[in-house]
Amino acid sequence: MILATGVQFITVLLALVVVGFAGAVAADILRRRRARKQQYIRLLCEMREKALSAGLSAEEWNAFDRLLNRLNRLEALDWVRSRKGFNQLCSALLDRAASEEERRSLGNLLRRVRESLGYGVLAPGQPMESPRELSRGQRVWIGGDGGIFLAGAVASIDEYRCTVAMAIESDLSGIRPGQELKLNYWHENDARYSCSIRPDEVDNKAKLISFSLGTQAVRIQNRAYFRVPYAAPLQAAVYYPVGDAEKSNVSDTGAPTDRQEPDATISGKFRNISAGGCAILSSSPVPTGSRLCFDLPLDDANLPGVTARVLDCVTVEMNRHLLRCCFEDVSEESREIITRTVFRRQREMTREEAGDPGSRGCA
Repeated sequence: MILATGVQFITVLLALVVVGFAGAVAADILRRRRARKQQYIRLLCEMREKALSAGLSAEEWNAFDRLLNRLNRLEALDWVRSRKGFNQLCSALLDRAASEEERRSLGNLLRRVRESLGYGVLAPGQPMESPRELSRGQRVWIGGDGGIFLAGAVASIDEYRCTVAMAIESDLSGIRPGQELKLNYWHENDARYSCSIRPDEVDNKAKLISFSLGTQAVRIQNRAYFRVPYAAPLQAAVYYPVGDAEKSNVSDTGAPTDRQEPDATISGKFRNISAGGCAILSSSPVPTGSRLCFDLPLDDANLPGVTARVLDCVTVEMNRHLLRCCFEDVSEESREIITRTVFRRQREMTREEAGDPGSRGCA
């Protein structure tokens, strides 16, 4: 009898402990939820105030707030707190859109929200997370099979669609809606990026290509300009920096003058080239800071009178000196020609690495 009573007492005591522990856990969960909800409300108010002060209308914010209800609001708010997260939020919302019309409407609204929250401007050198971070006026290049290589600039963009205005001389007759192309672009002091696109609208008369944006872009190279091997002979006039050796024949701005003789001439050959500069193997050393003036023979044209500044000079062996140079005062048209050559040679290199021996010389 006593034993049975003791067992019952212990059972009841254990039950009370379990109930008490479960109650404490439940209370802690509720407390955490209340705290998270309060944090959510506070952060949402801060985001709203920031967006409205940046020019977003109250009606637009309310529409955006209703969109968050389609997702887990706490998770969605975490996304809104960063540029990378906002890209994820846009993808999640666009994936849930029921129609093309709704996706286009969402794209416009989300772009306005992005800009109002300060995610629309990407600082130089900061890696890009998505092609949605392109901005109006940014230079792009569109390439594809059959020798397609066209230059243009972003004319309009939102979170869903982008329209690129191609160069006025571009021929878009070879591009058809749905055709797979590559969109290439650089971000200043960062890298070159590439992503696949499929145009849904091609206007050869207005020189416009429109397409929906994907979420991912491939980071091709960790530099502003992609370099490719380039071996062409070189003859260059050298203008020493002001104060070096004797009186240098350069203007006060450091550019070579056209009325005086160069300080020296060098011969050699190019080692590689990019849209931003080149490397040269020279038979003579050249002081750092000197300007070189030379003709640049390329696949599409010969660019006369190109100016480059010597960033450094390294002796690699007897009578062989490696000059690393950056182009200066190069026109947009000339840089476009250089860029076209670089991309073409890069495609040739990619095809050769893939085992296509007949690719050399293909556009």
